Amino acid sequence: MTTNYIHRTIENKLEEMYGNFPSILITGSRQSGKSTVLQYLTTIKNTNINEVSLDDLNERTLAIEDPETFLRTHGVPLIIDEFQYAPNLLSYIKLAIDEARKNEMFGNGKKVGTLYYLTGSQVFETMENITESLAGRVGIIDLFPLSTREIYNLPEEVFIPDINIIKKKKPLKYEYMDNLFEYDSQTRSASLEDLCFFSGNRLFLGTVSHEGLCSLFPNNNEMKSGFFKLGKWQKTEYDEEEHIRIW
Repeated sequence: MTTNYIHRTIENKLEEMYGNFPSILITGSRQSGKSTVLQYLTTIKNTNINEVSLDDLNERTLAIEDPETFLRTHGVPLIIDEFQYAPNLLSYIKLAIDEARKNEMFGNGKKVGTLYYLTGSQVFETMENITESLAGRVGIIDLFPLSTREIYNLPEEVFIPDINIIKKKKPLKYEYMDNLFEYDSQTRSASLEDLCFFSGNRLFLGTVSHEGLCSLFPNNNEMKSGFFKLGKWQKTEYDEEEHIRIW
């Protein structure tokens, strides 16, 4: 592959399945890289694999109307991209796999490797057809869009959270630095009553009207950026017990 290729986490699993399943299915959303990772496989295995996409209306029509001719025309091994457009192909793929296995069993053919590579979206009807038609004949891999770990080529380490560390972790507290309240200097009070907003049992926004103070414990960056558009905030220290009790 070119140096622009981004390695995917499913590659090791795909290599394990290669040759051990007569068919392999990669499911995932459009543009998640299903075809690209299969092209990577053909490169590292130095093997020629025919490829056809059912996005091509002519190929789709042939696959739907005459699946036997479709498979015979393209031969094996074969990548069928977006196979869900012709689900009737699965029955004919099953027959082809069983015929190849029978030939191997009785010494009339070579060892059956991976004959068909299918890609498609993981819709209910698709998976139902696969499990019914190719049971025991297919290895299935789900491919998600590129992750940050894949983009930056970081090692795939298993993350096991430490509950003791999580318990010690405190959310950041920010206090509003502009006048968020309509403050009356004569009565030394704000028109906004004391308010508390919780997510579950966790405070994320609280006001103290007599001090004209608003404290924010953002649950996520999206919430923080939304509130920060209101004006100036300052990161402050706080007591965890106070955070739980005072409001």
